[in-house]
Amino acid sequence: MIERDASVLNLSLQEEGYAAMPFPNMIPAKLKNYVLEFLPKLKFVNCPPSTNFPTITPEISRVDDAPAYNSMQHAFRYFPPQFANSVVDWITENFIDVFDAEQIGTHPISPVHVRRNPELGAHFPSFYFRFVRPIKGDIAHAHVDKHHR
Repeated sequence: MIERDASVLNLSLQEEGYAAMPFPNMIPAKLKNYVLEFLPKLKFVNCPPSTNFPTITPEISRVDDAPAYNSMQHAFRYFPPQFANSVVDWITENFIDVFDAEQIGTHPISPVHVRRNPELGAHFPSFYFRFVRPIKGDIAHAHVDKHHR
């Protein structure tokens, strides 16, 4: 359990708009491993399974826009529930008391995404990764999504 004073967190959130917290190493490692196993399975990525991003990045960088867009739409980038739930469980365990909350979770997955990707369902937490190819302009400018306003 993280020892944090709620007033320190709230002050950081008010002044900075965010609060940086320590994160257990095993969670990012699981998420990175999932992405590293996921990407080589895509038909448009021509590379063997890799143990690191520097090895797979050159192949990802060469991917044409059309196949990347079609296969890497938001609806296809959700982590499986077992991975996403481990993050939600950690957040709940460490922050529910700090924020004096009854429940912590993610927003529901968009019905549009469920229609696009039949493998998704109501049981999936909305926890996904970004697909960014160096020098391809895959990163949008800073913005707030409509559903977060």
